[in-house]
This record gives sequence, structure tokens and C-alpha cells, in this order.
Amino acid sequence: MPKTNASALLVAPLERLLLGIFILLIPFQDSALQGTPLRFLGASPAFIPLLLILFLRLARTTTSTVIYRNPLLLIIIAAFATLLTSYYSIFIYMDKYSFSILVYKLFSNGILYFFALYAIFAMRYQNTNMRRFVIASFVIAVGGLVVTALLHLRFFEYETIFHFTPNSNLRPRGFSMEASDFGATIGSLSLLSAHYARKILRPIILAIGTGAIIFSGSKGSIATWTISIGCILVYIMSHDTKKNHAKLLAYVFTAYAGAVILFIGYDYVLGMLYQSLPTTTIPTRVTMMFTALYISLTSPLGVGLSGVIPAVSQNVPHVVHFLQNMGFDNLNYTEVLGYANDPTGNDISAKSFFFTGLMIWGLPFIILYIWFNVTLFTRLWKYNNSPYLFGAFTFSFVGLSSYVGLLNLYCLSMVYGILYETCFRQGVNRITGFSLPSKSRGAGGHPIENSST
Repeated sequence: MPKTNASALLVAPLERLLLGIFILLIPFQDSALQGTPLRFLGASPAFIPLLLILFLRLARTTTSTVIYRNPLLLIIIAAFATLLTSYYSIFIYMDKYSFSILVYKLFSNGILYFFALYAIFAMRYQNTNMRRFVIASFVIAVGGLVVTALLHLRFFEYETIFHFTPNSNLRPRGFSMEASDFGATIGSLSLLSAHYARKILRPIILAIGTGAIIFSGSKGSIATWTISIGCILVYIMSHDTKKNHAKLLAYVFTAYAGAVILFIGYDYVLGMLYQSLPTTTIPTRVTMMFTALYISLTSPLGVGLSGVIPAVSQNVPHVVHFLQNMGFDNLNYTEVLGYANDPTGNDISAKSFFFTGLMIWGLPFIILYIWFNVTLFTRLWKYNNSPYLFGAFTFSFVGLSSYVGLLNLYCLSMVYGILYETCFRQGVNRITGFSLPSKSRGAGGHPIENSST
């Protein structure tokens, strides 16, 4: 056997082990690393195995990682455009923020987005052993809710190695920074676990996931979970070729039970909505949505990684004034107006990856974002035979488009990484010089490559 192939065979088990560790560390999203010099690498320790995998691949003379020309070219163009717009924004907004703060934001956010996208496009998740790690990660996430919100163990609940950010609103958050991040973690991991688990365990996993999301009190997570479960039912009914009466009765019963639950929970959900109106949750998200749209119109190519904070700080007062003139003058804009005078920009957030990406990369991001997700939807609908993987896509897409970001939420990066590997892996357009794994036929007759990691 050639030396290069032997080296690849020796490194592959280590990469699989590191990938498994990465998946197990996904639920920990608010670690004490934020209080160390490594804070620019993120709040989740999951970046450590990612970084080790990257170093392993860079140190090897050959690699089994498949890289395609088109994605690589797109990554190079996007990186160059991001650096160009970020460099431009530094000098445009230096009168509002210091040069050091803007450069630090470019550096730190650039690293965090690199890790998030690396977990999507460079990892090889399609391995049988990964199923156990995904389910174990879901158990850890649920365990975080148990030890913090139910058992109230101080070592896990308060500022220790597991938490750095104070829980200001006292909502259940597990090992995450806040309830919305916890809901996104539980939702994505539970649907992936249902996809990988045995048939008898799937109802239990979904029931636990539903209970954990409702208990967290995250309105965005509850709404996104409801949409995802509805899409799963629609997917099952649309792909049911047998059309037997037993399944039809099951669907009718499920719809009836859902209607009853919706009727019973209507007052509860409506009460939560009215309760949130005097708070800052909804006004902040609505204001940031309009702010992102306004920034994309004034800067069609985006403001880069360094320009988001000063652009938001500069335009938020005008957007709030616009919303008040439109009749939304009874909302609480305290939090979002604080963005205008934030000296460091650490608290400024668009609360959504879609609107954050719209500000960073502008209108080209919208085109790529819509194309990528529409392609995933189309291929999953045609060739995929797992309603739970389709549900995981729906949950991740709706969540990233509405109420959570991508940074530190490696659970969503993992979902999209599995989807990318499932729907986009083809045997063409590789860079010359990289080893070529053997092929087998995938769903729908598309060539699917054997995983090497």
C-alpha cells in the first residue's frame, strides 16, 4: 500500500474521533472560555476539535477531503469581497468607533464565521458512528435543562466553567446563553436524533424535544417547532404511496389532537405574546429586521464584518423613528435604542443569521441564501426518504431566518453540513490532486460518495 494511503487510513480514525467530540460539545455554548484570551474563538468549546481537524488536514501531504471547484471559487470570492467591504467600513465608520474595535470585530467575527461555515462545508458527517454521537449530544442538551432548571445545581446553573453569561431573565436555558439558543439546540438535535434513532425511540425523542422547547418559553423556538412538525406531517402524507386506511386514520387523529392542543394552548401562547409586547423582545427583532433592510438598500454589497456594529448604531434611531411614525409607538424600544450608544458593540445583535448576513454581504447573500435553501428543499423533497431530516432542515431554515444566529450554534452548522453532504455530494468538479473516494449510488440515482471521516 502506498505511504500516502496508509497515512490517510491512520489519520481517518482520529478525525472521526475529533468529529464525535465536536458533536458532543455542541450543547455547551456559554463556557468560561469567554473569560480567557481565547474568547475571540467563541463561547463554545466545540471549536477545539474543529481546529484540531483543520490542523490535521493542513499537516497531511494528501487528504481525503473532497473539495469542489465551484464551492471553493465561491468561498474565495466571498472572502475577498468580505475583506474588501470590511476594510472600506473601517475607514468609513472610524469617527463612531475606534480603529482597534473595528479591526477586532473583523478578526473575531471572521474566525467565528469561518468555523461555522467550515463545520458546514468541510466536515464529513455521513458515518454510521456519528449517529450515536448525535443522540448522545441530544441527551447532554436535555441533561443541561434537567440539572439547571429542574434540579437547580449551582455548579451547572450559575457562572462556572459551563456558564459565563448571567441568566438575566431567569428562563430555562440549559448550557446555552439564552432560552432561544437552547430551543434551537433542542429542536435541531431532537429531529436529527429522530432521523438516526430506531423507529421505537422516535416518538420518545420527539416528545422530550417538544416538552423541553415548551418549557424553555422561547416563542421563536415554539413557533419554529410547530412549523417543522407540520411540515413533517405534510411530507409523510405526500410521500405515502400505500394510502392505507390505518395511516389515514393516524393522520386524522394527529390533526385532531393537534387542533385540540392548539385550542387549549391558544390562551397560553396569546398570553405570552401580550406579555412580551411591553418587553424588548419583539420591538428589538422588528427594528433590527427593518434596520438590516435599510442598510442593504444603502449598501447593496454589504458593510462587511467590521461595519455591522457602526452601521446599526448609526441607523437604529432613524428606523425607530420610522416605526413610531407608522403607528408602533407603544412598543418598548429601550434595548434597541441602546445600540446607538453602545461603546463596544458587544450587545448589538440582529437576532437572526439571515438579517445579519444581509448586512454583512448585502444583496448577493440573499440570492445565494435563497438558492442554497431552495435547492436543499427540492432535493430533500424528491430524493430523501426521511421526514425527520426534512423536518431538521425546516427547523434550521426557519430558525436562522427569523430568531437565531449561526455563531456558536454548531448544532445548526451540523444540520446544514449533513444536508449539504446529502444533497450536494457529486463525483465531479473536484480539485486535481485530492484522493477520490469510491462511489455508490444514492437516493434518486445520484452518485453518493463513501464517507471518509
